Amino acid sequence: MLTANANIDNWCVGDGSKTNAWSDCWISPGIIIEDLDLEIPSDCTKAKVKDLVGNNGDCQWQKMNHWLPEELLQKIKAILPPRRECGEDIFMYASFGSDNFSIKSNYDNIRPTSNHVDDIQWWKIWKLKVQERVHYFVWLMSHDRLLTNYDKSLKGLGGADCKSCGSAMEKTLHALRVCPSVYNFWVMLVASNIKESLFSMNLKEWINFNLNVNQYWATLWAVGCHSFWTWRNKEYHDVNYNRPSPMDNHIFSRMNDYVEAMKKDKIIVGRNKIMSKIIIWAWIVMHSYALLIRIRWMIGRIEEVKVSHSSIEANRCEDALAKYVATSDEDMTFREDFLKFIRYLVRFDAML
Repeated sequence: MLTANANIDNWCVGDGSKTNAWSDCWISPGIIIEDLDLEIPSDCTKAKVKDLVGNNGDCQWQKMNHWLPEELLQKIKAILPPRRECGEDIFMYASFGSDNFSIKSNYDNIRPTSNHVDDIQWWKIWKLKVQERVHYFVWLMSHDRLLTNYDKSLKGLGGADCKSCGSAMEKTLHALRVCPSVYNFWVMLVASNIKESLFSMNLKEWINFNLNVNQYWATLWAVGCHSFWTWRNKEYHDVNYNRPSPMDNHIFSRMNDYVEAMKKDKIIVGRNKIMSKIIIWAWIVMHSYALLIRIRWMIGRIEEVKVSHSSIEANRCEDALAKYVATSDEDMTFREDFLKFIRYLVRFDAML
């Protein structure tokens, strides 16, 4: 009994020139001959589907009868032999249990799976509550693309030694974690029970660990690393530059400044929207009251009056004004041709 994997992509055979006879799925959905417990003859291991057809256009069954099971042979017989007039072979993606095509699902299917701890959760980098420059810095660091002295030495741009301590090659981990200029900061904050393991991690393990502790620590770690790298660059290019002291106060201050700035931005935006809505509703209430007074005065001058209610969908004037304001990005909207706009809508309502 053949077992099939429904998540395997299929080939629709045309001229048979692209489809591998044994390593591609073309006979039946989910079936690849190479994956079955069969001994493929050595003289046809790399055969294409077109190679299974003779000059007369019929399948060369003598190449397959002695080693393919009868069930597979019957499936192959049900397929039209490849021909030039049928055009090229067509590659078809598996549907993964639905009729919707998904780039992500197909990418995940062909991408080799990995459970290694060095697989960085990239989305967590961009979710950090930090400035955009810090996001980009952490992303660059995760790819080990910071231009350290070691990287510059590989390009023939100087020595690989760290200029801050002069005792080791300056790679990314040395510059941001091990160098005496930054080491004391991490020792002060890291719990003693994880200190040894934390300082023995490789770059990707270290990044993964710090991103997954909690949101506050991940933010502190990212801002700290960015600050250390910024200070390091300033020291290298300005002999008169001195790092802020104490460093921890400066890093915590950067974190708090960003949080406060985001809060104020939300308050200002929210306050502006609230004030705009208050002004608009005050204008509507005031003019609606004046309109009601005028309507009441007009009704009093008419002998017979009939008052009826129309829903907002039937009241084209009110509905159009509401939609016009809703589609605008402005907090307050003015139309220069307001009276002409209203007059047109009122006339349109009267025709209904």
